Amino acid sequence: MALAGPLSMHAGIGVPGDRGIALPQPPRGAQSLSLGGLPAGQAQALLAAEGDDEEELAANVQFLGTRWDLAAADLQGYSNVVASLLSHPSAEVVASAAEALGNLCAPGARFAEAVAATLSHPSHKVKWAAAYALGKFGPEALQHAKKLAAVAEDAQGSDDLSVKTRVFAMQALGQLRAADEAPLAARLLSTDASFEVQSIACLALAEMGEAGRAGEIAGKLARPGTCLAAVSSLGLLGAEVVTEHSEAIVASALCSADVQTRAEALAALAKCAGHSRAPALADRLVPLLSASEPAVRAAAGLALGGLGTAAAGAAEAVAGLLADLAEDERWLPHQVGGGAPREPMAMRKPRCAAVVALGAMHSAAHTKAIAELLEDGDWGLRFC
Repeated sequence: MALAGPLSMHAGIGVPGDRGIALPQPPRGAQSLSLGGLPAGQAQALLAAEGDDEEELAANVQFLGTRWDLAAADLQGYSNVVASLLSHPSAEVVASAAEALGNLCAPGARFAEAVAATLSHPSHKVKWAAAYALGKFGPEALQHAKKLAAVAEDAQGSDDLSVKTRVFAMQALGQLRAADEAPLAARLLSTDASFEVQSIACLALAEMGEAGRAGEIAGKLARPGTCLAAVSSLGLLGAEVVTEHSEAIVASALCSADVQTRAEALAALAKCAGHSRAPALADRLVPLLSASEPAVRAAAGLALGGLGTAAAGAAEAVAGLLADLAEDERWLPHQVGGGAPREPMAMRKPRCAAVVALGAMHSAAHTKAIAELLEDGDWGLRFC
């Protein structure tokens, strides 16, 4: 549930769980690159802008950072050139260099010390990129957790720049599993005015393994701005935590109007399949099969399917959805406007959800009813 790199984000902060992918476009000066790799000496051509064109240099560095495969023939040489730009006088160039090194992930950890030094840069954008990179480097960057915590502590404004700084710093602390900074994450979770910061604090606590703070995280399920992050975080903490807070997860996340939140709720609840309290959870889900919203009926069916044979006693109730011709269409305006992809058929059509769920339950008694749907006019139903 990580955020995109700070310089390649389209707008705003994005949300945990965002699965959008933006394809990189070659910047000016990079048109001669080929997918087979860079010609000898191309590093200097790509990473040295003509004259004083810092904008072009920053763009070229950012592009290379999204396509390190282009430099595979001399990865160490190219990364050394990029690392040398961390001391460049332009904040844009420094930020691009830090983000590019972060995209190397673990192999870039040898530059962690140099990247961490840029956390004291006056530019917010450089701080974001440095925090992003340190989080991507993995365990070898854990030694810089205190510096990241200081960045989050210092950026206490309510303006967008300060909020983003706290978000990227807290995201990195979570990725590094910096458990010593859990009190800071808990404080931001409970007191920060920004839903984005509260959301990333939820995820950070989960990545730190703070199961003892699950109640604090579950408290954020009731707010639309933090529900997605809260249910994702509870899922990360495992079956025991999910089972303990399953009632709140069902009420707030599984019944959410947001498809991503419902999907995360399904993933979390499925972890209870082998738990002794799974049958009781199934009993709690059955009434939702007759909810007023098609999306909720579908989600309830899929949740029961996620419990597998532990929910076999609800198979007949789920089979009732096979005659449910409704479809959730709230996603259509977003999809038509290009703001969201088409929702999966089983998430919006109760009939499709029922087919998937009955299969997951191994409900042989409904084999004939499902087989007859292979002749249905709805291709999505036939597909399921």
